Amino acid sequence: MSYKVCARGTLLPYKPFKKAAQVRCPMLLWVCEDDALAPPDGAIAKVARESQNAQVKRHPGGHFDIYVNGPFERAVEDQIAFLTQTLAAQKTAAQ
Repeated sequence: MSYKVCARGTLLPYKPFKKAAQVRCPMLLWVCEDDALAPPDGAIAKVARESQNAQVKRHPGGHFDIYVNGPFERAVEDQIAFLTQTLAAQKTAAQ
């Protein structure tokens, strides 16, 4: 008999998306269109619908494709734009 368990199954119940709608600070979520580990129409889509603070960026490719080459560069551009926008808004609100 053989048992196979993915790594995340060995952790304590880790389901950050269950509480994500309660997060009050801005969030940037990446959705990889062909992601088999975090399907694009699953939890991330639910968070995007329920959270008023989530910005969603969709990218082609699978779960790990976003960490190398062109997809990585686009993800970094998304991060820079998100942080620039978010920090500018915070600075304006503080004045």
